[in-house]
Formats: sequence, C-alpha cells, structure tokens
Amino acid sequence: MKLRQKTVLIISVTVASLVLAIVAFSWFFLLESFNEIEKAHVDQMVSSAKGVIERDAESLNVIVEDWSHWDDTYEFAVDENQDYIDDNLTADVFENIDLDVMMLVTPKGKVVYAGGFDFETWEEIDAPEGLLSEHLVMGSEIMNLEEGESLEGIIMLPDGPMIIGAQTVLENDKSGPSHGVFLWGRFLNSDRIKTMSSDYNLSIAVEKYNNFKSSHPEAIDAINSNGDILSQAVNGNKMEGYTVVKDIYGKKVLVLQTEKARDIYQQGRNSIIYFVFFIVISGLIYAIVMLLTLDKMLVSRLSSLGLQVKEVGDSGDISRRVSVSGRDELAGLAKIINTMLVQLQSAQEDLKKTGEELEGIGKELSTEVGSQDDNRLSKLKDNIKKLREDMAERERRMGQLKTEVEGVKGLEE
Repeated sequence: MKLRQKTVLIISVTVASLVLAIVAFSWFFLLESFNEIEKAHVDQMVSSAKGVIERDAESLNVIVEDWSHWDDTYEFAVDENQDYIDDNLTADVFENIDLDVMMLVTPKGKVVYAGGFDFETWEEIDAPEGLLSEHLVMGSEIMNLEEGESLEGIIMLPDGPMIIGAQTVLENDKSGPSHGVFLWGRFLNSDRIKTMSSDYNLSIAVEKYNNFKSSHPEAIDAINSNGDILSQAVNGNKMEGYTVVKDIYGKKVLVLQTEKARDIYQQGRNSIIYFVFFIVISGLIYAIVMLLTLDKMLVSRLSSLGLQVKEVGDSGDISRRVSVSGRDELAGLAKIINTMLVQLQSAQEDLKKTGEELEGIGKELSTEVGSQDDNRLSKLKDNIKKLREDMAERERRMGQLKTEVEGVKGLEE
C-alpha cells in the first residue's frame, strides 16, 4: 500500500472514529439528560395536578366550616325550620359555590337535609345514590367526627368520584355539643376537570383505579415502585405522567394523568442534530486540510525523492543528484543520499583505476616472467595481492552503497 493511501486511511479512520464517538455521546447521554429534565417537569405537573384537587377539597371545606359553625345552622339541625332552607339552601348558593350536593345528618343518623342540584336543568334533585347508604351511615368515617373535627377529600359514588368537605355542626363560637355533620360535595366530572386544566394551565385526566389497573398493569406496578408518580414517554412528541389518588379512607380509587408535548426533548434533539452536523462538517474539513497539508509537506516530497532515486538507479548514472526543497528532515535525507552517491561515484572511479592498474601489472608480469628475477616477481605478486584486496574492499563498499540507495528508492512505497 502506498504511503499516500496509508495516510488517507489513517486520517480518515481517526477522524471518523472521533466523530462517531462525539455523536454517540451526544445522542445517548446529552439526549438522555434532556429526557430526564422533561421527566422531572412532568413529575412536577403531576404533583401540581394532584395539588389542584387537594386544594379544591381544602377550599370547599373552609366554606363548609363557615356554614357549619353558625348559629342558624346549629338551630336548623334541631328544628328543621323551612325558613333556613328558603333563605340559604337555594339554587344561587349551589351555583355560586359550585356544589352538587348538601347533606346535614344528626349524630343519630337522621337526615335533616339532603339536596342536590342539576346545573343543566337548573332544578333541585335528590342527593346522589350511595352517599347516604355508604358514607353517612352510623359508624362511618364521616359520622364518627368529633366536635371541631373535619374531613375532606375524595369519595367514590356510582355516578363517579366526588370531592367533599364535612364539618361537625357547632355554634358560632365553635362550642357544642355537636348537632351533626354538614357535608358538601361536588362531582369530579369532565366539566370540572376541564375547568381545572384551563385555570392552572395543565392537562388533567382522571380514570378509575381498577379500570386503569386492568388496562395498564405494568404502569400501576411502575407507579407503586417509583413513589406514587410515573412519568414516561409515549412517543417522540408526547410524555405522560400518572399518580394514584386515594379516598378519605386511604383506598386507591383514581389514577390522575397529565400529558405534555415534548418541547424540551424536541429542542434538545434538534440542537444535537445541528451539533452533530457541525461536527461532521468540521471533521471532514479537518481531514481534508490534514491530508492536503501532509501531502504537500511530506508525502509528495517523499514520493518525489523516491522517484529521483529510482531514476538514478534505473539509469545507472550515479553522477546525478537528488533535490528536495526545505530545511527539514527530508531535505537532510536528500543530502545524505547525495553524499552516498558521491561516495559511490568515487568508489566506482577507484575501482576503475584499480582495474587499469591490474591490467598494467599483468602486462608487466608477462614481460618479466622469463627474466627469472625472483625479487621482482615476489614484489609483483605482493602488489597484485594488495590490489585485489583493495578491489574487493571497494566492491564491498559499492555493494553497501547500492543497497542503501535501493532502500531509499522504496520510500515512495
């Protein structure tokens, strides 16, 4: 593989790996952090929605307290006078307080008043079914209230969940004995839930606990294990939150649900996509700049040097020289190669000269063979031996220099 190809491969793999690592970190960790922020926001929405219902029950109970600790109500619980009903328990009162039912029951369980109101027909109706038979019977939680005690929260009726406030009936100064329990209630129906959602800018929905448990058993398990609140993404555009609502007896009766558009998640995802796009483009630009810089400063110059050495080797003309611009290591390498070429040329010239000397000695030896001059013959033999040794040393040196030059020729590979 060529050096240029290796350089391209190494830089490409390095940049691609870095970009992939940044993309993976951004997508899996930063996006998850946006998801956690959104979950925390939905958890807060669920708590707020639950608080809306609790505050509604508290505010209702405060009004019930004013009516229960009133001499007129205290007397009405005993004499059941019609004037109290005509003056106080009117349709306007039901409308202004947004009530569906009022009930006053004596400590012995006698119903002094039980009235409801239909806002659609604008008529008084009977108290809801099950309210008296299930919640205002002797021994019930409501009927067992002591003097000055109260009760507020949710009860379940056949017609649906109801928010109630109940107070013991006392005199103005809150003295007793108690003349019974005064209970007010309003159904937690779809209209009231819509009003709550609008007033508090929340998306609120309510479903019976048993129905929700049948259709979403895994969600109920998650709610129970997560501390009564569960927030989960439905898809990339919506997140839902759930919590359980208990009645006045501590029984799980409702599942309250909120939902929210995933604006934070969507914005975070879009930001990450833009960031990833920027990183990819930056990585490409960086890779291209690095490749061009390395090619200009190293690869192309090294390739040119290798090509020049190859041309010297192919031509056999060791009098030629190589050239590389600059003052860096490559320029120094070119000088070293030129020095080797000079040495090789010098060795080749010395070898040629030695060959000429051997040829002259050979001629001289053939002339002197018949002279029988032992001293001269011995001297000639010594000279021949020395010349052969010099010639062998020069051939070895030339071979070494050629090997070094051949090695330089491979630099472009």
